[in-house]
Amino acid sequence: MKTIIDKEAEEMEDVLTKGRETYIQGKCIQALLKQAIRIKLINQIERSLSRTYAALRRSLAAFIRDYYAKVDEGDETGLFL
Repeated sequence: MKTIIDKEAEEMEDVLTKGRETYIQGKCIQALLKQAIRIKLINQIERSLSRTYAALRRSLAAFIRDYYAKVDEGDETGLFL
């Protein structure tokens, strides 16, 4: 036969066990959120670098077109950048 103290001790043990489980679940969720934030930041950086690279390519292509247009017009000063 269980005494009141035994019952309360079991209830407290259950509460502590559930508390530990909740704590562990919280830590797992926290780790997943941190990982998701890192992935999101990495993706944003990749997109930004991709846009920058595309802009540089367009800029270089425009520069080369202008350069050769000047050379084709006979502007030899374009050769000495």
